[in-house]
Amino acid sequence: VQEKCYPILHFEIHGDRDFKGLVLKSGELVDWKELYDILLEINISIKNNLFLTLAVCYGAYLMKVAAPTINPAPFYAFIGSFDEILENELQKESFTKSPLKIFSSDFIKERYLSYRDKISNLTQIR
Repeated sequence: VQEKCYPILHFEIHGDRDFKGLVLKSGELVDWKELYDILLEINISIKNNLFLTLAVCYGAYLMKVAAPTINPAPFYAFIGSFDEILENELQKESFTKSPLKIFSSDFIKERYLSYRDKISNLTQIR
């Protein structure tokens, strides 16, 4: 691993309506635990520098298995949604055109304020 490796792994895929994981085009479910295990291996190999962006409906529910107080972190940080994401929202945010946009302070602040209550209630979801 190179000295200053800070990869961003971006997912644009369907999320399961029951908050269980990712849904492949075939309809097969990749549950959060399976994804957690893969991401953890990657993150360990790059010394906890993986940044994950989830343009995935209900993608933030990955935290059900990835909460660092319970398990080792499978990423340094991530951005995801607890809600359904509409196609026009993805185009508006244009992650694929400018993934570094997510590091702007306004973007992070807006998302934090938007999801603060949902994050604090995450333990009730388990």
